[in-house]
Amino acid sequence: HGVCISVAGRDLLKDAHLKLCPGQRYGFIGRNGSGKSTLFRAMASARIPGYPPNCTTLLVDQEDVGDERSAVDTVLSANKELSDMLEEEAALLPCESGGPETAATALRAHELLNARRARFKAAMYESKLSGVRGKAAREALLSAEQREKDAEAAMHAEVKES
Repeated sequence: HGVCISVAGRDLLKDAHLKLCPGQRYGFIGRNGSGKSTLFRAMASARIPGYPPNCTTLLVDQEDVGDERSAVDTVLSANKELSDMLEEEAALLPCESGGPETAATALRAHELLNARRARFKAAMYESKLSGVRGKAAREALLSAEQREKDAEAAMHAEVKES
């Protein structure tokens, strides 16, 4: 109750009531300049009284050029954990409807997905370290790169056999 947000002397929210329920996802839709991003930033920086500290606030840049995805898909893709899980689901989904060959292909695709993620994570980690830790991180990156190459080879071998 009583949430007030002003920017440059202009009231965006005045004595507003904001109630958020745990486990729900929210998005704001409104005209440009109506205060959507300002409210989200205030929520993310815990400047809203009573805003639960365990809530996650994701912002999609206004400058996002966009693509063929819907607005909902764009916002959902900003959540890395959810995006990763949806990507895994898409890779494994053929296991449910196909035979053993389809399941084997889906599992190889899932292994390749995991190998690419591991290589990306190792590369990010390795780029930030030097010295002894940097050497260990470089070795982990080389191992992750080899795992990715092996997974790609398994996928290509599967395609050639088909």
